[in-house]
Amino acid sequence: MKSLYAFVILSIGTASFCLADKGHQALEEEIRQNVLTNTTVSVSVIQDTSLSKCFFASFYTAEIDTKGLWNTDAVYAKNAAGVVMVPDPGTELELPELLPLLSASFRMKTEADGKVMLTALKALYPKHFDDDVEPRILRNGTKWSIIGDKFFKKFSGFVVKVDTSGKIISIKRSLSITG
Repeated sequence: MKSLYAFVILSIGTASFCLADKGHQALEEEIRQNVLTNTTVSVSVIQDTSLSKCFFASFYTAEIDTKGLWNTDAVYAKNAAGVVMVPDPGTELELPELLPLLSASFRMKTEADGKVMLTALKALYPKHFDDDVEPRILRNGTKWSIIGDKFFKKFSGFVVKVDTSGKIISIKRSLSITG
C-alpha cells in the first residue's frame, strides 16, 4: 500500500511539473510572438568592392528595433547556403563564421592582398577602426596582424592566419597586437 501511495504522489508531482512546463512553454511562445509583432527590421547593403574580392557573400547591416525598448545594428551575410549573422567581437574572439564565407580563390600572399582584407574587415567592423589610429598591416610569416584601433597601450584589430599557399585558416579579433 505504501508503494501505491508513493507512486500516486510521484505521478501527481510529475503531472503537475509537466503541466507547469507546458504552461511555461506557452508563455515563452506568447512572448516570442509579442517580440516578433513589435519588432521592425531595416536592411541596407554594405557596399565595398573589397568584400567581393575576399568573400563569396553579400553583406548587410540590419537595424533591429523593438518598439524603442531595444535597438541594435547587426551584420548579416547571404550566400547560396542562406543567411548567417556575422558576430561582432567585443573582445578577443575567433571568428569561424567568416571562414565559410571566404572566396575560394582569395589568398593573402602579398601586401596588396593584406590591404584588401584590411579594407574588407573595416567595412564589416567599422567600430573597430579608430580615426586616430592609422590602419596598417604587420606580417610575420603566415600570421597577418591588421591594426585598426588601440586598446589601452596596445593596438587592437584582427589576426589572420594563412597556410603556406595563402589560404586563410583563421580570423581572430585581438586586443593585444604589438606594432
